[in-house]
Parts: sequence; structure tokens; C-alpha cells
Amino acid sequence: MTPVLIGIDWGTTSFRATLLSETGDALDRTSGPNGILAVENNNFEDCLLGYIADWNSQYGLLPLVASGMITSRNGWVETPYLLAPSGISQFAKALHQHTMSNGQTIHFITGLTVENNGIPDVMRGEETELIGQLATQSQPFDLYIMPGTHSKRVTISDGSITGFQTFMTGEIFSALKEHTILGKLMNGSEPDRNAFLQGVRTRSSSSDTLLHELFSARTLPLFEKMEQTSVASYLSGLLIGEEVKTVLTGQSSSRICIIGRGDLAELYATAYAALGHPVEMAKPGSAVRGQFEIAKEGGLLS
Repeated sequence: MTPVLIGIDWGTTSFRATLLSETGDALDRTSGPNGILAVENNNFEDCLLGYIADWNSQYGLLPLVASGMITSRNGWVETPYLLAPSGISQFAKALHQHTMSNGQTIHFITGLTVENNGIPDVMRGEETELIGQLATQSQPFDLYIMPGTHSKRVTISDGSITGFQTFMTGEIFSALKEHTILGKLMNGSEPDRNAFLQGVRTRSSSSDTLLHELFSARTLPLFEKMEQTSVASYLSGLLIGEEVKTVLTGQSSSRICIIGRGDLAELYATAYAALGHPVEMAKPGSAVRGQFEIAKEGGLLS
């Protein structure tokens, strides 16, 4: 198969590039720890060209399409957010073209914004994963959950992203672990599914406030009602349980898709299933597929 495009997924902490064929198949991949905050002197062009030098040598200067935090205020080129609802056509029309010093062209996929009760919410990178998911799924879902440091609850209708909410669940967990007294109890913690489920069910059935119940992660081991090695899993369950409880409020028999990878996505699936809402896991590679579909829609493959 002939390479026609390079897809770049450039986030805050990592860089990924994929060499793509005319049918969107991955022919080769490269990655590294050079997220946007780890690029020396913000020299994004040299960093990128270093990663794709071999491909440029073998196949010539292919077009590139990039998504993620690379288009944020801290990235290479800040692009304005599109307003929801938006779908593939709007993202393709909003591609921002930049020509590098070697004559190669990179096209940046912008992010999306929506207002919830007058307060703006944003995403950068997730929109591309969602477009990729839409291109490969056999039927639509009622909700799309995207676990992460800032996880997302997303609704889609007629191929357009219509709304979303961001939850700082992962970042709150990290802050509590690194900067509070609870973190001292998490030394030596090991994954504990039962403790995680205990946290999820505690939050889902409680009328108490989260701020109060978080303190139980200290008192349960203090009174030997929980092993100290289980505290991290329990705390994770409390926080993810709070998010899931909020997401499911007002939902009845929703079909839910989780777009993510690794242990975190599995934890979310476990939490939803424990509360009577089994989910389906998206196939991996939705970001790359979204890059390809937006590039195709934007006429980059001709």
C-alpha cells in the first residue's frame, strides 16, 4: 500500500505519528515523550521533522494532519475553537494550514467548545477521536465517555458533536495523592478491584457530600476497616463513582461507549457495569482514523 498521509497526535505529555495508506491503514508508527511541554524552546518544527525524517527520505514530503494540544495556547499554532454542534465537514473546513521550512505542509485540526449553563467547556484532541469513532461504528450510542486526566461525557446526533461536559476526576485524584495527607496512606498501594467497587458503590448510593466522604479514605484504614494498600483504589472508586453518578443522572437505558485505552478505561467500564449500565469499548485507533477522515474530507489526499 502507498503512503499518502502522516497523522500526528501531539498532546501535553506525548507525541505519536502514524504513516497512513490511501485507505487509512497504519503502515508505520513512531512515538516519544516530546509532548508540547517537553519541546525545547518550543521548536516544534525541528522536533517533528526529527521524528519523521526517515519517512520523508523514503516517501517524499507527504501532507501531515495534526490534532491535540499542539493547537492550544501552549502549542505550535493556537487555532480558534469551533462551536458545537460540529461534525466532520466543519472540522475539515476549519483545517489550519502551515508550511514548514522544508516546504512540507501540516494541517492543524482545531478543538471544540460548548456552553453549559453559560460556562464554556472545551476539548482539543477528543473531537478527532470522536470523528474516528463515528467512521467505524455500526450504530450510534447515546453517550460517549472519554476517560483521562480531564474525562469527557459527550453526546452526538446526526454525525455532529452536540454537547459535552469535562470532569477533572483524574487530576483531582493526582492532586490528592501527591499533595494531601491521603497520599501518605497510598504508599505501597496495589490495584484492588473490591476496594475500587466499594468506593464506586459508596458514592452512588450516598446522599452525603463528596468532600465529606473523601475523608473516609483516611478513617477506614485508621480504624483497620480497610487495608492501607487498598486506599488508592478506594479513593479512585469514590472519584470515578461521583463522575458516573453525575453522568447517569436522568439516564435510563442509555447505550454507552467508552473511548480510551488501558487500565483507566477498564476502571470506567467496571464502574458503569457495577451501577447497572454495561458499556461497549471502542476499538483502538480512533484518533488516527479521525485524522484520516478529516484529511480526506478536507481534500488533502488528492
